[in-house]
Amino acid sequence: IYYKATIGGVNYFQSITATNNYEAGSGMGGTDDVVFGGGINYANPPLPAGLTEMSVDKGLMHNYLSATESQFKAFFAPGIYPYAPSSYSLGDGISIAWTDPLGGDWDTRDGTVDQAGSNFKIISTEDSYDAIGRYYIKVKMQFNCKLYNRTTGAATMLTNGEMVVYFGML
Repeated sequence: IYYKATIGGVNYFQSITATNNYEAGSGMGGTDDVVFGGGINYANPPLPAGLTEMSVDKGLMHNYLSATESQFKAFFAPGIYPYAPSSYSLGDGISIAWTDPLGGDWDTRDGTVDQAGSNFKIISTEDSYDAIGRYYIKVKMQFNCKLYNRTTGAATMLTNGEMVVYFGML
């Protein structure tokens, strides 16, 4: 479980190990139309200066309450996906969020939300279950995009992005 990317011309890499205080995050928002999130998160907030975090959201999955594991897996099928608009009420897609080494928060859904020339691709998936039997899917992704600072609206380029995280059918 890791992410790597060149952001603003600087190379970043973060993996999860048994001793580095990072953990794989997985979440879901919504009721029957839902957004799934997966990330590389610092386990003991607040995030110390000099460290980073990254997460990916994919939405919307419609009719989640009646979805099967195979439908959940199909939602993450390998292929190319668009970036989400500023609100999922305006359309489906991908959102990438990053916290920089100074604690600044960046997202593809902030600022002008212009993702012209950006791309996002799911490369592969793998089934997984946690210790109590909940279904997860391990997803490998590659991407480039514009990130916008949530406070200032400033933009920076993310290139050579690659990430492997879990999404849970929670």
